[in-house]
Formats: sequence, C-alpha cells, structure tokens
Amino acid sequence: LAEHNNQKPPKVKMFTPLEAKLSNGVYPVLDLTF
Repeated sequence: LAEHNNQKPPKVKMFTPLEAKLSNGVYPVLDLTF
C-alpha cells in the first residue's frame, strides 16, 4: 500500500494539459488548473 501511495503523487505532478484533457473524467481539476 505504501508503494502505491508513493507512486500516486509523482504521476499527478507529471500530468500535462494534454493528458488532463484525455483524463477529463479522472482528473477534471487538472484541466481547470491548466
């Protein structure tokens, strides 16, 4: 569980505006931030 939690933060940080658009349902907040 600890490993999964550690891999979650970096993934969100690496998310780009283009990727955020692709994952509109997954990370809608990222789309608004970008």
